[in-house]
Amino acid sequence: MIFSMPARSIETFEIMTNPSSKYDAAVNSGIIKIRTKKNKQRGFNGSLTLNYGQGIYWKTNNNFNINYRSGKFNVFANGGYSKWNGFQNLDITRKFKDPSTVEINAIFESENRMRTSSDNDTLKLGADY
Repeated sequence: MIFSMPARSIETFEIMTNPSSKYDAAVNSGIIKIRTKKNKQRGFNGSLTLNYGQGIYWKTNNNFNINYRSGKFNVFANGGYSKWNGFQNLDITRKFKDPSTVEINAIFESENRMRTSSDNDTLKLGADY
């Protein structure tokens, strides 16, 4: 899994080579602790991301993020929609042999063409005080 974030969103960064007992005992190589900055911008702000891809079939991935902060009160909404279209071609050839002579006595051929698609949507609403 690849994870990335802009450097300006990091508040603190700590490498713990000998973590305390509150972390999983199976960890034997250390822990990286990243604390991100909290967005304290007042008023209304948001973002919208629209993506489109084309291969044999089209696909899209769209997201939005809106936020309203007033003093200590914050209301937010995040959502997204993605649609994926794909296909799979499966060609099978089976040869059946006679067990006594080891000669091929039958051939079975199968061609399968499958089209697949996936729709996903998400919505998250929340408030902080």
